[in-house]
Amino acid sequence: MIPRRPGRLRTRLRPGRLLALWFLIPFVQAGEGPHQVLLLLSADSPPYRELAMALTASLGPVERAQLELRVHTVDGRPLPTHNDLIVTAGVRALRRILERPDDTPLLATFLPEASYRLLHPPPSRPSSALFIDHPPDRYLDLVRAVLPHARHIGLITSPYSQPLLPGLRRAATQRHLVLHIETMNRARELARLIRRIFPRSDALLALADPGVYNRRTLKNLLLASYRQDLPVIGYSRSLVRAGALAAVYTTPSQLGLQLAETLVTWLQDPDHALPPPRHPDYFVVDVNRPLARALGLTIPHDFVLMDRITRFEKEGRG
Repeated sequence: MIPRRPGRLRTRLRPGRLLALWFLIPFVQAGEGPHQVLLLLSADSPPYRELAMALTASLGPVERAQLELRVHTVDGRPLPTHNDLIVTAGVRALRRILERPDDTPLLATFLPEASYRLLHPPPSRPSSALFIDHPPDRYLDLVRAVLPHARHIGLITSPYSQPLLPGLRRAATQRHLVLHIETMNRARELARLIRRIFPRSDALLALADPGVYNRRTLKNLLLASYRQDLPVIGYSRSLVRAGALAAVYTTPSQLGLQLAETLVTWLQDPDHALPPPRHPDYFVVDVNRPLARALGLTIPHDFVLMDRITRFEKEGRG
């Protein structure tokens, strides 16, 4: 089954207004009152506003009776100090909260797994995460869906993404794929690594690794891949627009929907324990069709690709 996507949200937040806005979800006074939840956004920008809107729209009347959700931004007014749960959206928001001496349970979202592992809260603090990037299996299944004859997958990593490699190696072995991995410690090493890894690869898998894919390196890397007819499979819509062949990613609305589901799980737990860190369930696929034609590739419709990925995942779980 193709993962469902949230419907269109009718309410909009005007740019520049979020700094002065608190979402106060109506509640019914009962027992101990509503749980105070702080949602801290890294910026007052469309993706973060979309996440907040999807979250509030996805909560049902029962949850609205149990939650008081207050939305702030990193650059806004002082944050409330009495919270039952803090939800951070983005890396800046997580950094801001970790700067404060506090043991309030923390749920981080809208950030890659590598960033969360790097900024991980202290063990004494209850914490979890809902990542923006996807599990290794899903990226490799996208490669299989788009490029069914690809067997050798190139991967340039940095120290940021080293914790993700064991999972990638396991997923590749299960799919009879061969990974060719090179680690980049400095930006000036990129040209040498390209010369080493591109000739051995049928496709290049790009992870959400800021040590590799950033403003200084992205243009040269994508240009080199195009010159050598090497398809790049990535992690975001912006990467596809920049020159990658295809990507699987989660929209802010989809992440807001799953964040609402996570809060429901938290509310229903007798001890209000946070679920383990996890990747998104909902996703979309995007393909650079002009690039596919230039590479001589015929790629099915996006929904066909999503159906293939979902089928691959079911086969893997079976």
